[in-house]
Amino acid sequence: MQLFLTDGRNMNGTLAPIRETLTRADGSYHLCLPAPIEPSGATGPDGQPFEVRVRKEGYRIASRSFRHAYSVWDYGGVEASLELVRD
Repeated sequence: MQLFLTDGRNMNGTLAPIRETLTRADGSYHLCLPAPIEPSGATGPDGQPFEVRVRKEGYRIASRSFRHAYSVWDYGGVEASLELVRD
């Protein structure tokens, strides 16, 4: 699984992953969100845009975009469900 900042493109214009992980024994993933881009430690009410992508051999890539609003006091968490579909 890879996590991308949807506005964080590299020099050739593609998204570069900021975090990667492997599946847990129970089939779930845990991925820590990075610190907010803003120096204040917070984001606006719309949050920071991310995209999560899951790849597994023999399955189509699954992805989901989401926004996460950080606050100065709580980075909180995000839960996203993705379904892998066989090729």
